[in-house]
Amino acid sequence: MLPFALLAALAACQSTADYPAVCGDGVRGAGEACDGALIDPARDTCEELGQGTGVVHCHTDCTLDTSMCTGEFDCDPVADTGCGTGKHCYYDPADSKVECQSAGDAGEGQTCGESRDCLPRHACLGDLCRAMCNENGACESDDCATGSWPMGWGWCEPVPPPECDPVAQTGCSAPFACYISNASGELGCLPVSTGALGDACNTGAYCAPGLVCAFGYDTLCHKLCRENSECTGIGSGNCNKSIVTLEDGLGVCQ
Repeated sequence: MLPFALLAALAACQSTADYPAVCGDGVRGAGEACDGALIDPARDTCEELGQGTGVVHCHTDCTLDTSMCTGEFDCDPVADTGCGTGKHCYYDPADSKVECQSAGDAGEGQTCGESRDCLPRHACLGDLCRAMCNENGACESDDCATGSWPMGWGWCEPVPPPECDPVAQTGCSAPFACYISNASGELGCLPVSTGALGDACNTGAYCAPGLVCAFGYDTLCHKLCRENSECTGIGSGNCNKSIVTLEDGLGVCQ
């Protein structure tokens, strides 16, 4: 059995090389620039690192994250400032860098290979051009998705297409018309069919625009309505909302 003094000496000789740093344990070990919230406040600042102003954070791999330092980005892709005449500021999400380029011509929702293919103030995200924004918004949909992009930059979520109206027949373009598209009552644009008022119908031969097949009632084409005034000259002239279950306040003329 080793004497206590010898054990103490052996323990003192253990080096950090014998115990590799474990990223995420909250202890800045050998080879780690930081670990969690453990960042050197004197050394690891944007100013000391020559990255302008801002706040340094720690990546999950224990390397310094200087993305919030203003000096890392020479131009602003949201405001489109910081580039010379005839050039525009583009942010590349894949490389998390900005560059000044000539203006692209792909608009919102159009395909792109990189951000400079898009119009200014847009970024290429998932092969589609998306309008850029920041925490101040400036999106048509008022939904700026910032994700993990630096400087509070983000992209505008696409504005959902307006729901079509099966009574007024708006929201769809020929050769499509607005129909109740499934058993859940959801509306959608489907190819125009020709079933007239009172014709038998099924899922393969459905009704003309403005009509609905009353499945579970008589399987005939009925005129859609929301108000009695839309049923003038049809049956009793009433908009019945109980014989079939429809969403959005819809009924059928009876």
